[in-house]
Amino acid sequence: MKVNNIVQVSLWQQTKLHILCFIYGFYLILKCLVKWTWHRKNLFRLHQRDKPPPCLVNNNLGEHSYVKLKGIKLHYVETGEKFQPLLLLLHGFPDCWLSWREQLPILSEHYRVVALDLKGFGDSDKPTRRRSYRIEVLINELQPLVNQTLLIVGNSDPFFSLESIVHSSEYTSKSNIKVIKGAQHFPHQEKPDMVNQVILNFLIGPPVPSEKTNGKSIVSTWLGSLSSTVKYGNQMIDAVHKKTNDVVSHLPHKVPYLGHTTT
Repeated sequence: MKVNNIVQVSLWQQTKLHILCFIYGFYLILKCLVKWTWHRKNLFRLHQRDKPPPCLVNNNLGEHSYVKLKGIKLHYVETGEKFQPLLLLLHGFPDCWLSWREQLPILSEHYRVVALDLKGFGDSDKPTRRRSYRIEVLINELQPLVNQTLLIVGNSDPFFSLESIVHSSEYTSKSNIKVIKGAQHFPHQEKPDMVNQVILNFLIGPPVPSEKTNGKSIVSTWLGSLSSTVKYGNQMIDAVHKKTNDVVSHLPHKVPYLGHTTT
């Protein structure tokens, strides 16, 4: 079943997939044993695969280039006019520049967009030392690149909470939070149109309405926004109290949640 470009796998399909994987894995083990019996030297020989898949090397989404920073070669894809303001896109973990494929064509109409492969991912250098991938090292390397930040999360994401967003905001001087309704851990892929509009609103402002809006609709929309703000504000207060072990005691108490109807 396919919903919003996300494939949902049923329990029977999962069971069948596990059984097929077990059978295929057993077959590969037998195949390796036979090869090891007849060609012991060739079995463990490394095969160099220098040819990446076409989607990672074609120029349909932008021009591929490289830059060297602090001794590390970083790969990036650039699109948009050179005279436009620069917009840097940083992917998540584990991922690469291709995760921004739905945003690159839209954002390049207004910005010079650079989608970067972070250190250790895609075609960028991959240092062998484990300390190079420590969280504090990665954050310190990216912090000079980050100014005003937009944090986008899905309201159904099981891996994130407002408490984690509070921690993330410590590394930026100014941040905004946008919750995407109906999205989970990958909102920019699950709801690309909605995320594109959110990013454009953040960068260049919301579009100006061309027609006069009904007064009742304005009040209803305002109440809906206020209710959502109060709801997430209460959760944010809980997160701050939890983080500071209630040391910050001067924060206000929770604000009553304001519900509204559309009738």
